[in-house]
Amino acid sequence: LVERFVEGLEEDGSSQEISAVAQVVIHEKDSELGKEIQKLIRSSYEQAVLTHNTKAEIVYGHLSRLYGDQADTWLGDRRDSFTLEVHEQLPLSKLLDEQGNNTQVHYFYNDEDGKHWYQEFLSDHDDWVKIDHATWVELSKASDDGKRIITMYANHPESAPGKTEDWEEKNGNGIANIAKDLDQREKVPSIAMHHGHSYWSQYTINRLPTESALYVDGSCNGADNLDQVFELAPHTQIVYNSHEGMGTINNAISDVINDQILNGHDLTWSSVRDQTRRTMQESTGWQTFV
Repeated sequence: LVERFVEGLEEDGSSQEISAVAQVVIHEKDSELGKEIQKLIRSSYEQAVLTHNTKAEIVYGHLSRLYGDQADTWLGDRRDSFTLEVHEQLPLSKLLDEQGNNTQVHYFYNDEDGKHWYQEFLSDHDDWVKIDHATWVELSKASDDGKRIITMYANHPESAPGKTEDWEEKNGNGIANIAKDLDQREKVPSIAMHHGHSYWSQYTINRLPTESALYVDGSCNGADNLDQVFELAPHTQIVYNSHEGMGTINNAISDVINDQILNGHDLTWSSVRDQTRRTMQESTGWQTFV
């Protein structure tokens, strides 16, 4: 079973399958399972070298890097050719512009869940400064020392794709209007967040800025979208759900991230995860976010 999980990844080549193996490596590195997977990754890499299977060499070379210095044994002087690594944090400097502004876009969609979680999103930020536009809302808050300001742009869910085809004619296009407004202000969002079902995620990804530092995909099985996200924004870090998405977790993660930014801290993912767990208390589901 473990062999079937690890071997032949180059044949499919999807980020989803490779990400699944990488998650196990990260969390089980020192366990018996992790050691067994390490042997399989090493043997797959060495076999790829022998057979001149370039694609497999790249896949298993990158996965090998997750084992750090241990992988030098079989990667040798090719170690630096493979760059896959675990990002333990996202520096605050990548989230702020020169004036200390953090700009975010949050996209909601025109169904019952979208409308519900949009209202929850507004309620969670009722102490923020709110500017309501025709098809989107602008929420902002400054840090206590005034050195950092977060501004979030969120479209009205009615102004996004939904069950009816005439949504744009009736309600306008909030997602497109946010993009136009940001372009006019010469602002580039460093954080983009998808609030909605997986079948709407393509609309969010299509609007993902190349320069984004962080993309949060709260939909079910967000790993399905990794290939597309990295193609559009190759240097972004991604928080995604490996199983079932939940609006409560999306909002909790967003709150933790915002608190870290306002307090002037880098985003350390172990800390973000721990704080999200405490916020969620006994609720389930947060464990599947990666």
